[in-house]
Amino acid sequence: MKTLRVLRDRLRALWRSDRVQDEIAEELRFHVEMRARDNERAGMSPADARREAERRFGSVALAADAGYDVRGGGWIETLVRDVRFGARVLAKHKIFSAVVILTVGVGIGANATIFTLVDRVLLRSLPVQHSEELEQVTLPNDWSTFSEPFFRDLRRRTDIFSGVLARTVVPATIARSGDARRGVVELVSGNYFSVLGTRAALGRLLSDVDDVVLRGAPAAVVSDRFWRNSLSRNPDIVGTTIQIDNQSVTIIGVAAPDFFGIEVGVSPDVWVPLAMQPQLLYQGDALADNREANWLEVIGRRAPGITHARAESGTSLVYQQSQRAIGRPAPNDWPTTVRLIDAGRGLSRLREQYATSLRLLTGLVAILMLVACASLTTLLMTRSAARRQEIAVRLTLGASRARLIRQLMTEGALLSLCGAAVGLAIARWGIGLLIHLLPRERIPLAIDAAVGARSLVFALVLSMLTAALFSAGPAFRFTRPDLARALRAVNDSSANVAGRSFDVRRALVSVQVALSLVLVIGASLFVQSLARTAAIPLGFQTEHVVIASIDPSLSGYSPDGVERFYRDVESRLRKATGVRSVGFSAWPLLGGELSMMTVRQPNVPRPPDPSTWLMSMNVVTGDFFDAAGVSMQRGRAFSQADSAAGSHVIVLNEAAARSYFGSDNAVGRTLLVGRSAATVIGIASDSKYAAVREETRRIVYAPFGRDVQVFVGSTGERTIYVRTSGDPSRFTGVIAGVVRAVDKRVPVYNVKTFAAQKAESLARERLVAAIAAWTGAIALGLAALALYGLVSFGAESRTREIGIRVSLGADAPHVVWLIVRGAIGMVAAGCIAGVALGLGLSRFVQSQLYGVRATDVTTIGTAVGILLITALIAALAPGLRASRIDATTALRYE
Repeated sequence: MKTLRVLRDRLRALWRSDRVQDEIAEELRFHVEMRARDNERAGMSPADARREAERRFGSVALAADAGYDVRGGGWIETLVRDVRFGARVLAKHKIFSAVVILTVGVGIGANATIFTLVDRVLLRSLPVQHSEELEQVTLPNDWSTFSEPFFRDLRRRTDIFSGVLARTVVPATIARSGDARRGVVELVSGNYFSVLGTRAALGRLLSDVDDVVLRGAPAAVVSDRFWRNSLSRNPDIVGTTIQIDNQSVTIIGVAAPDFFGIEVGVSPDVWVPLAMQPQLLYQGDALADNREANWLEVIGRRAPGITHARAESGTSLVYQQSQRAIGRPAPNDWPTTVRLIDAGRGLSRLREQYATSLRLLTGLVAILMLVACASLTTLLMTRSAARRQEIAVRLTLGASRARLIRQLMTEGALLSLCGAAVGLAIARWGIGLLIHLLPRERIPLAIDAAVGARSLVFALVLSMLTAALFSAGPAFRFTRPDLARALRAVNDSSANVAGRSFDVRRALVSVQVALSLVLVIGASLFVQSLARTAAIPLGFQTEHVVIASIDPSLSGYSPDGVERFYRDVESRLRKATGVRSVGFSAWPLLGGELSMMTVRQPNVPRPPDPSTWLMSMNVVTGDFFDAAGVSMQRGRAFSQADSAAGSHVIVLNEAAARSYFGSDNAVGRTLLVGRSAATVIGIASDSKYAAVREETRRIVYAPFGRDVQVFVGSTGERTIYVRTSGDPSRFTGVIAGVVRAVDKRVPVYNVKTFAAQKAESLARERLVAAIAAWTGAIALGLAALALYGLVSFGAESRTREIGIRVSLGADAPHVVWLIVRGAIGMVAAGCIAGVALGLGLSRFVQSQLYGVRATDVTTIGTAVGILLITALIAALAPGLRASRIDATTALRYE
């Protein structure tokens, strides 16, 4: 209560200052009056009594001011006056203020941009109840999908988890009133929302009654984003229907606005129950009771009082029972226990891919912020040196040192807050650019690009820390001057450069050079790494090829209909002018995804090491090898008959053939692919499969056919490759036109040249290289600006000395060297420190580089050369200006 009363009084003193001051004055007058009456009762005359009372009470005005300060009004008024005075000072020096604000803005903007992305991907918890209790079930080999029977077994163990949910995400065609588009659908268990503890914005959420009978009454919950963008915010949407892959589904509710799902970067448009798996998945009918079909991610909420270790051991027991129920022994080395990982921040493949890169980028922009602070401190110290006389006069007139420090730091805070505003504008633009640099996935990437409240708080806190860093030093240093010397400096400007303050500025410039050199070295390393990664031989030709993705199953095609659809599209494309070959694959090359298959030799026991019998697999058809530019080294490619008959033939790449048959001819030999024997008909060249930087992997190619469909995913999606005789970009419209001619309901997406696909596969390297290059360039510019400012200030302060030297015969080169040599010393010291710091940090970046070592001498030497040239240019300009000083004018200068 006391705190609230004090707060109330201080707020009243702020908003009703006149009335509060009148009340204080009246109270003080009352005390004086009472004392005067006491004096009169003691026998004094009225005049003497009042005079004596006023003498003993002291200054009423001072007491009134003290009372007003106690009420909290004084310091607020002082702060307002400081802010007004600071604003006038900054407005008077517009160029200086603009440079400082822009410098702060660039530093805060870069940090706020990276923080926003880090917050979205790494830090933010799910918007659900008690997210810290959520655990994802995985295997020690990072396998994270399980069968539906296992999920049901685990769900019954209420002694381990108070609730267990299952989910998977699929792309789908979502249509309403004839307007169809490709969207993201999440199949979830009926208890999905109740386990998470979320609420509905409209209607109700899914429950177990919606997830009882396969192909039961289809129901769906739409996301707030889908409701706003595709359903026109219709408040009466509950009870109406939408079409998902030609299936009519009733909308039962709209999710809360802040709920985006449980996977970072993937924002479903619609949630439907697992009971709809037969309608939405290619092999949905065969999944529900199949303990060998691992297709669901499983998340549990720990029961009250259950520790992480107990939950993990209990889940392992359920998993072992589920494996035994299969009735066939698992491989000896297959995991028999599970591990639980924290799911409170959601699932994210994006997090796994970019965590290290984001931490690295955070370090880079933090160094950039330090460079900016060093530059700002140098600028403020230079300006404060110019204000020494003003500060000395104010101290002489009685201003306290604390009062002046507060004034100078208020000016710094004003500059920093203005810089924070600029930084937030930069962050708003920068986060959109960063998201644009991230790869385009099969499931569209969904990251909120808005600069939210957390980023705003981060920017404000950073701005205050920045203000404290760059304004505290000058404020404390220049409010403790030698008053006599400072006052004499009216006619002796050289005093400004004398003393330790100039040495401090020189040291700050050296620090700035050192940090800038670290960033320039980093930028050189990452740009080189990107260039060398882009030059890695792929094993196929990306020129003159255009690719696109098609999935007729999203438009209601049956498996047989899907095959007929693709044959029709292929035959029509072959007839198009300029098309040389056409092929299809289940998984796009360099798409980041892959399918795995067990492949071993017949009558040979399975080796214990899974890496010897687990292989990457792609399913292809048409002239895939010719269209994608994968050359055949031996044997033949697939023919139309191989696909039509579903014959058991395969093509190996060279690495796979060597691993099974050594130097022998593999063509004509037999391997067990899954449970079926297949004959090797050809050997393809080694190529990159999922990513440019991956090691050469063993690949088995199989033709499309019903017997392999189960291994290529749950949909009929394929990537089409069209090799052309001219510019491939001209054929993007040709593919869409042909597909529309076959069936205009089937959408075509991810249409791009093969070269663009390669560029997208380098998204992470390109992101790091781009940020490193920008931070290096900005740091270089800030260092040059600080050096230029300091050398210019030094040269101007030495005008009289230069005039004397010129009058005594010094020529222009001598004057230039006189000015520049001081800068060389600062830069040399900074370079030595920067190289040492860069070598110390090299081990933190080595894992992110390809083809170049973090301690590469050539790269470090080049970075040092770039910085030296930049510094020399920055120092030469003031030197050349000083060399043109007229001796007569200089001698009268002061």
